[in-house]
Order: sequence, then C-alpha cells, then structure tokens
Amino acid sequence: MELAEQLIALRKQQQWTQAFAAREIGIQQSYLSKLENNKVLPSDEVLTRLAQAYGVSTDDLLPRTPTQSAQDSHRIPHRWILSSAVLLILAVVLWALAYFELLYVQTHYTYQFVSTDTQHSISGYHLTQVYLGEAALSADGSTQYHYFGERNISREENRWLFATSILLLITALIVTAVGALKKPTNTRQ
Repeated sequence: MELAEQLIALRKQQQWTQAFAAREIGIQQSYLSKLENNKVLPSDEVLTRLAQAYGVSTDDLLPRTPTQSAQDSHRIPHRWILSSAVLLILAVVLWALAYFELLYVQTHYTYQFVSTDTQHSISGYHLTQVYLGEAALSADGSTQYHYFGERNISREENRWLFATSILLLITALIVTAVGALKKPTNTRQ
C-alpha cells in the first residue's frame, strides 16, 4: 500500500476530517491533501509527526518498494548464516588437525639400537614418533640408537577427522542452501 492510501485509511480509521487531522499532525490542510493525493513526499520530521498522530511507527508508514521486497526475499536469515559459519569453521579446524597431524602423528622414526653392555650384546630396531637425531644414547647410557629411516603410518583417527570435516562442509552448504530458499517471516501484519 502506498503512503497516500495508508494516510487516508489511517485518517478514516480515526474518523477524522482532513482539517482535524492536519491540526493534530501540526501541518497545513493543503499539505496533508497533497500527501494524501500522492503529490509530495513528507520529510523525516513530518513522517515522524504523522506516525505519532496516527499511533503507528514510521516503518509502518513507509511503503516497501518492489526492489526492497526482492532483496529481502533473497537474503539469508542471520541464524542460517551463523549456523553455516560455525559448521565451516569446525570443518576447517578438523581438516587442519588431520592434515597437519596435530592430534595423531603419522610420521614414525626407525632407529637401530645396540647395547653398549659388553657382556650382553643386544641389537634390534626401535620405532618411535619422536625424532632423536642421527645418533642418541639412552638415559642410562646402556643403549646407542642410530637413525635408520622414517615412514608414514596412516592413522585411522586422521581419516575420521578428514571424513568428519567433509561431512561438516557438506552440512554447511546444505544449511546455506536451505537458508537461501527459506522465505523470511514478515512480523508486520
């Protein structure tokens, strides 16, 4: 409904004549007539006076243009954007944890060890997640470790983190799509 039609309807609802309404609003009757005939647009001050006189908000008096309605219909409500953003952040965090092996290390180092005890010469291989350097000595000095190589051992936990991050990413995309399709609820009647 245009402003002019709305002003006429509000004045008739109050059962006011145009002259009485103009006095209540604090404007001249000729100016109110121009407003009701869609000949002029009111200033912000006059719009505020009109809203106060008729007991409505200024937003209720302003007509919604078709471009505003079209823009509003394509806007995604804030709660959908927030939900999607949270899901995307979680997806990225889980992906980073898995990719950079921050929780579950996949690189293992192999060391050949030899006992320094002359009576009991023991040798073998030791697998660890901690790099000890090219050569190391045990804390008690009884065993020497020599770097032999490294290998990546795929961890199931990291695969689960990757899978979960992909599911969260898909869910975020679905939430965004649903939010875009959802029509905003109009609180004004």
